[in-house]
Amino acid sequence: ATDNCYHVVFTDSSNTTAMLNGFTLTRGYAAGHAWHTFGGGVRAWGGGVILVNVILIDNYASHTGGGAYAVVGGVINAYNCSFIDNRAPAGNGGGYWGEIGRAPEPLTLVNCVFRGNSAGRGGGIHLEYANLEPVLVNLTISGNSADNGGGGIHLLSTGAITFDNCIIWGNSSWVHPQFYGDIPSTTMNHSIFEGGWTGPGTGNLDSDPSFRDAEFQLDLDSPAIDAGDSTALPLDLADLDEDHVTDELIELAVDRDRRRVDDPYVPDTGVPDGNGR
Repeated sequence: ATDNCYHVVFTDSSNTTAMLNGFTLTRGYAAGHAWHTFGGGVRAWGGGVILVNVILIDNYASHTGGGAYAVVGGVINAYNCSFIDNRAPAGNGGGYWGEIGRAPEPLTLVNCVFRGNSAGRGGGIHLEYANLEPVLVNLTISGNSADNGGGGIHLLSTGAITFDNCIIWGNSSWVHPQFYGDIPSTTMNHSIFEGGWTGPGTGNLDSDPSFRDAEFQLDLDSPAIDAGDSTALPLDLADLDEDHVTDELIELAVDRDRRRVDDPYVPDTGVPDGNGR
């Protein structure tokens, strides 16, 4: 759909502690001129913003970053967010585009879903020029597409990057449908990767994650259950469980259910926390 709103949210040199919590950002239409062709949902130009419990759905950028776009030292950190059906047909990063080399702090994407996004490259996520290793944990990247590689993820000159507890499955492109980037410098740990991950890492599977529904809830027979690394979870700096304690590990998943719960009927193949969860 078209509208007269290039960017639903535009931050310009904002404080990186600025936060949006509980919003739906939709129908941004960045199809203007120059920089107004980037970042239909959120555009961060310097500084940044923290997204918590935010849904970015059906946003469009005629060039790059359909859902979210961060550049010139900007960073968009996201916790428990969903990037759905965002598009950047002429560029990269249908769901999320980040030039993280000049960001003031490491990019953090935790407990996020990327579904149905599309772009030239990096249908779900595109990251480039990293000098601070990002925190990429508990991401489900599925059902995204790209015309020229990296239906799920596209990395460009990012250096060392690690993905923990992620599901990268069911993305499409004519070449490198799941991941397009430098495999030797990318580490994948305790993740499900369609086709099998061939780079560094441990505890990875090439098994159908057995989604229960279109929201990517896991079925009871999913191989992902009790297969993650609970010690890879970052601190709950965004206070997702609203208990005013931020020096604890993140407890809630994107659906607001408890993340660290042991299933006694499933063998533990992952790494539990100090409480055996």
